[in-house]
Amino acid sequence: MPLLRISALVYSDPVFRRLDIVYPILSYKFAAPPEIDGAVMRSRLLETVFASPLVRTVFVQAPAGYGKTTLLQQIMSHQQRLGAALGWLTLDAGDNDPARFLAHIHAVIDRAFDKPLTANDETTVGGAPAETFSTVEEILVRLGELERPLALFIDEFQVVSNDVIMALMSRLLERLPAAATFYIGSRNLPELGLGRLQLRNSALILKADDLRFNRDETVSFFAGASDVPLREELIDDLFKRTEGWPAALQLARLAIRGGADKPIVDMLDFSSEPQFEEYLANNVLALQAPEIQDFLLKTSVLERVAPDLCDHLTGEKNAEHVLHQLEINGLFIRPLGPDRAWFRFHSLFSNYLRKQLRRRQPGATRKLHELAMAWFAAHDYPDDAIHHAVEAENYAVAADILESWSAQLIREGRLTTIERWLDVLPVEVVRNQPLLQMKVLWALLFLR
Repeated sequence: MPLLRISALVYSDPVFRRLDIVYPILSYKFAAPPEIDGAVMRSRLLETVFASPLVRTVFVQAPAGYGKTTLLQQIMSHQQRLGAALGWLTLDAGDNDPARFLAHIHAVIDRAFDKPLTANDETTVGGAPAETFSTVEEILVRLGELERPLALFIDEFQVVSNDVIMALMSRLLERLPAAATFYIGSRNLPELGLGRLQLRNSALILKADDLRFNRDETVSFFAGASDVPLREELIDDLFKRTEGWPAALQLARLAIRGGADKPIVDMLDFSSEPQFEEYLANNVLALQAPEIQDFLLKTSVLERVAPDLCDHLTGEKNAEHVLHQLEINGLFIRPLGPDRAWFRFHSLFSNYLRKQLRRRQPGATRKLHELAMAWFAAHDYPDDAIHHAVEAENYAVAADILESWSAQLIREGRLTTIERWLDVLPVEVVRNQPLLQMKVLWALLFLR
């Protein structure tokens, strides 16, 4: 795992105390997902995005299934053709910690300009709001010295909510230099001062209504779905019933390719998510072989999947092949990088599969979380291991992992991560961990 040396300023009343630590950088977070074969080119949206040279922030906000990541991929490809330096960062729940968030922002800028990360690289990460803003100044100085335009992409922004991170990003976006443009994908619209930036014509917000397919895009989407061209009236019906929702149209295309034996239009009613899930049940999961269904259900407890991890949960040795076939068949899965080491199921598909797992195999969910916990702990992913321990309601193990990890978190100034997991663990479990109590008290002393 690459390391970034950070000279961290940890708040200590009444002064800041400097700690020299080595911060782990998670390389898979910097890999832009490969573009999907057959994806409709969102030309009208690209024209909007690149219409004004004044825009420094493009915020793409919509619920799951609207093609936010696909649009960001297409913007990235366009920026690449323009000769910009490119950086991609996919956030997860662990990034709701200012120290980790800032470390990865610095690292993605380094990677955009092909600067290798070594143990001698230094960045200042603030552990308190005032010092965090000094870090913003350092980022702005770095961006202001660029000799080449930078296009920086941040996906899954909805997973962060920390007030310090919001203040940091608000200040950063407000003062971006002309050479840098940030593109952010999120399910929600956080308080980042975007309205003020819009008034200055330096920000563009694209929402769900913008991302819906129009009729021409719907025609293009179905052009290669069948050997027999679809009738105009069928396309019109599909467009009206789905209201241009890309995820719903993808389901319809899967049904066409699968040769569904009942009129597609009669099956499609996506006025709400339950109808979407019903369609998934009847026309996606039910069409898979029993062993594939079992694979999908068992791995649905994971936020991201890797072949070895899937094999650990299923007890089989075929995960690499299965994941490849799922990707080829367009079953709502995408790789998290060009090396295809990690994959992620579409959130709507994952949520549906988890509900099916609880219904079909009562009691299996907890065992699967325990298996995932063991795998992540053995492979040095403590945040993921604690997540699965908590989901399995194995709070004692979660506390043990946090206690072992907490010394490192304190050294790195990642006190918010300790607080986040402390809020989840039952009080009686923490009381049985005297060492953890001491470290938690130390952390809370500087957070509150």
